[in-house]
Amino acid sequence: MFMLWLLLSIEGERYAIESGDVVEILPWVKLQTLHQAPATIAGLLNDRDRPIPIVSISANCSMVAPVDCMFVPGSFW
Repeated sequence: MFMLWLLLSIEGERYAIESGDVVEILPWVKLQTLHQAPATIAGLLNDRDRPIPIVSISANCSMVAPVDCMFVPGSFW
C-alpha cells in the first residue's frame, strides 16, 4: 500500500497534505478583494458562479512575507 501526497513549500519549509484530503486543485486566478475582511481572508473566488472565501495560509501562520499558497475551507465543498 502506498500513499499520495500534495507537497508544497512555504518560506523554505516543506509541507505535505495527504491527497485524500484534497478535493480539487484550481488554477491560480485573481481573487475578488473584500475590503472589510480580516487579514486571514485573501478574497473571494468565483468558482462555477459560486463565491468561495479563500483563506491565506501565510496570514494564519503569522509569516513575515506573503506566499502564494491558500486553501478553501472544507465546509464549502
